[in-house]
Amino acid sequence: MSAVRRNAFLAIITLVFTYCDAMTDVAKALEVIMAGANGERAEVKTPATYVLTEDPMAKCLDGSQYGYFLCPETGGSEWLIWMQGGGWCYTDEECYARARTAKGRSESGTHKCPDPKHTKARVVFMEYCDGASFSGSVAQPVKHNGKEIYYRGLNNFDGTIAHLQKHHGLSEASRVVLGGSSAGGLATFYHLDRLMEKLPGVDLLGVPVSGFFLDYKSVFSDTSDKPSFADGAIPAAQMQNSQAVILDDCRSQFKPAESYKCLFPQDMAMYIRPRWFAINSAYDEFSLRYIAMVPCVNKDGNKRSSLKKSSCSKQEDDVIRDFGNKFLELFNNVIKDDRVFNGGYISSCISHGTFLGEINGKDSIEAFDEFVTQENKEIKYISKCGLAKTDGPCSREPICLPFPGGTPVPDGWDAYNRGRGAGALIQNGVTIIAVIAGILFCTCFWIRRRKKTPGQTQRRNRQGGGKRRRRISSGRGR
Repeated sequence: MSAVRRNAFLAIITLVFTYCDAMTDVAKALEVIMAGANGERAEVKTPATYVLTEDPMAKCLDGSQYGYFLCPETGGSEWLIWMQGGGWCYTDEECYARARTAKGRSESGTHKCPDPKHTKARVVFMEYCDGASFSGSVAQPVKHNGKEIYYRGLNNFDGTIAHLQKHHGLSEASRVVLGGSSAGGLATFYHLDRLMEKLPGVDLLGVPVSGFFLDYKSVFSDTSDKPSFADGAIPAAQMQNSQAVILDDCRSQFKPAESYKCLFPQDMAMYIRPRWFAINSAYDEFSLRYIAMVPCVNKDGNKRSSLKKSSCSKQEDDVIRDFGNKFLELFNNVIKDDRVFNGGYISSCISHGTFLGEINGKDSIEAFDEFVTQENKEIKYISKCGLAKTDGPCSREPICLPFPGGTPVPDGWDAYNRGRGAGALIQNGVTIIAVIAGILFCTCFWIRRRKKTPGQTQRRNRQGGGKRRRRISSGRGR
């Protein structure tokens, strides 16, 4: 192979691989985390290292020193800080019981880091052990049953960021994405502004997943023996002294007795200064269970595919539909912001924390990557499936039951792998091979023409000219 052909071939290969690998590092890191949360075989390399914070006030519910999981140095300048979820505890008694579990103590699990060949983003996993979305800030421990409980979620967040700045160069990052799922998604809304103050000059973005919880009342709210999340979160926030996470701009819009509204994204997210991209379902399963308190959702357990439309009464269907419509109304109101361009990826699946399939040809990770790179544009993908008055299929959102109607797909990742995994690999591979073949053919054709000698070109021109003259003469004779 000549030097010209070899260089052309290498340039084409580089171009193709650059095109296929054009996603930002933070989006690639988020892809691995979301895949791991959903059960897919993620591209992981090594376990994350557990690091204790140095702030003596940073403690889990049981009083153990708070720590976080840190992935190794990658040489990149982008960071993804991911906050775990796990619900809230509403009373001292509930938090005391929680303190005796993995959700109330430090170093309660393990985390695997993305393969550095897949992404150069530095990843941090913040374990969740405070029971109130990293918002509590009670200086003295609370006594219950002769034992001490510590409400220090806000201290845990601050202590982690301070430690990352002091020892790991977080302040020198070019881009930081703060995200989390469920209670961690709600914490993302709470802490974006706070993190912006700690990282001036850094491109800061938020990606709350399944954290857009509504302050919503349904006809079933008063029939349950347990408070809904909306009802339980308010006294819990007072118990944990969560006032510090309420934004001043939001607080000023309400009377003091109504400042609790600023705990819910529907009333506070428009006051967040950094840009954020919410990944959520309009029919979030946790919300249907614990906010709308829909009985047919509660009785079907946690399996995403178990909820059959026939198992819900008309009244239950109406509440589910009303909740979804209310979610979209409130979300669209919040996202309209003239100061910053926020975004969202809103599925119609009855699910929580899992977002598969596509909306308008993009999955949630691709949509988030578009949001990262398009800072002066509103990026919004909202599934219209389930909003019509009649039932309809939602074939582009597998592994869930869209509402209303649709056929639930059995649990597992086979359908997802067919869409984004093996099937997509084959489909994309064929496309890439065809593109490479076309480019190689054009390149070889161009090289061959460049290598023709001037004598060959002139001889062909003379021959062609003679033929043209004979045709013209022949035409005139007629």
